[in-house]
Amino acid sequence: MVEVDAAIHDKVPGRTDHFFCWWFPDVRTGNGSADLRVASLRKSSEGACTPMLSSAHVMRLRKHREQQVCDRYGKSSCKKYDQLLLAHAARLSRLSLDMQMFPTDESDEVQIEWKPVRCAPQGGIYVNRLVAVNTGLIACNDSGDELFMANDSVEEWKALPVTSHLQIVGLAALDGECFSIMRDRRSSDNKIANFDVKTSTWRTAAAMTFEGVWQLVANESSLYLIGNRQEILNRELQVYEVDINEGGCHHLGSVEIEFWVVSAVAIGDNIYMSGKSSSVRVLSLADFSMKSLPNMSNRNCSILNFGGRLVALGGIDSNDGAASTAVEIFHPRVNKWLALPPMTCRRVGHGVCRTNNYLIAVVGGMDVDITASAETLHV
Repeated sequence: MVEVDAAIHDKVPGRTDHFFCWWFPDVRTGNGSADLRVASLRKSSEGACTPMLSSAHVMRLRKHREQQVCDRYGKSSCKKYDQLLLAHAARLSRLSLDMQMFPTDESDEVQIEWKPVRCAPQGGIYVNRLVAVNTGLIACNDSGDELFMANDSVEEWKALPVTSHLQIVGLAALDGECFSIMRDRRSSDNKIANFDVKTSTWRTAAAMTFEGVWQLVANESSLYLIGNRQEILNRELQVYEVDINEGGCHHLGSVEIEFWVVSAVAIGDNIYMSGKSSSVRVLSLADFSMKSLPNMSNRNCSILNFGGRLVALGGIDSNDGAASTAVEIFHPRVNKWLALPPMTCRRVGHGVCRTNNYLIAVVGGMDVDITASAETLHV
């Protein structure tokens, strides 16, 4: 992302806004230069953010997305393409909301609040087990044998059938669909499975020919497995890319990490990981380099991708060791974590996701005991 002082563009005396653009070097124009594919957003004099997407950009975006879907699903997947295009358009519209909502420096006051909503039945530990799909939210409890679904407003939950001999290990969402690592208790076989909401059934999306402790994360285009081939952490984090078309997992490489990964999220070509440290580790998939972000207030946080910005919620307070209500967002320009309004409950081990209604949803977790509560952060 490129950020430029936009005061000279707006010509408004005494006001400095910022101009944001997303640069995609893989999309090329006829002269070989990188094409500004997605959008430019600019604050107006009233403070609102307006999309500046030209008709030419729209056409190039549509052709590029159509080719991507055809390559992945085949030319007959018109319905699938329409769904993906609508989802992508929704992501573009959410960018303007993100810019209004999030602070740009420590002096910004954020006018948002947490509101309690209904929790999945009996509470539970939902870290890495809560995702938003096209039809709402899907959650899985810590033992991996109960699955629930809620609408986008998290007003009600319903139980979904789970095959007794299958154990769900984490959840991830790709293109509005739910994926999970699935273990067979009868044979100890692992596989990547895709959940069909209409039939409430799992189908195999990719085979796993290895065992160990794994998490599944997704960016806008790919699924990744991160973890270890052994049950005991050996400081070596393995990374695989899941190929849904071929039904396999391709090893990308490994990197050393000093803590057990509690929560992970993929944003672009980076995988962000939190654990028993106040600093989030960032793994670049481009060159497999690892770096650390500045320290947060807490450790063991649940982290979230909110419109390309990294949000950390709850966890264990680094000072007193208690569960925390803190919510922070990382701002790369100032290289700091900035505070958002705290949650209404202390939580660690909770599930977090962004809903289709522009909300951050937080479900379950622990304070002293299991927390049977949930809440959403409203824009």
